[in-house]
Amino acid sequence: MIIRSNKSKIQRNFSDLLKNNDNKQRLIYVMRDTIIGSKAKTLHLLRFLEIYFLIDNECRKVTLASCEFELVSNQEEADTKLILHCCNALSKHSLEKVIVITPFGDTNIFVIMLNKLLDK
Repeated sequence: MIIRSNKSKIQRNFSDLLKNNDNKQRLIYVMRDTIIGSKAKTLHLLRFLEIYFLIDNECRKVTLASCEFELVSNQEEADTKLILHCCNALSKHSLEKVIVITPFGDTNIFVIMLNKLLDK
């Protein structure tokens, strides 16, 4: 089974569906299209005022009022890209804090962020 749109039927064993790399990639695009297409419902359901959605090199900021490009980056390493987006959000939007939740034991992001903070 291949995910083609948000109308695609999902098999019961979701992990089998994600073993296909095309499905994983397509699922991200379907999620993006769904979030952008129903901004109000998604933001209300998740209890967020805004969502940053990153696909490939483009990051979009989704709010009730708009969906705009926030940042473009060709950074390949996901941990470093995450820090780049956090720093951009802190500086561009005058935020007091950004909360990053990572899997238990993932120290890479912590070390990179600590290094970034010490550079200032």
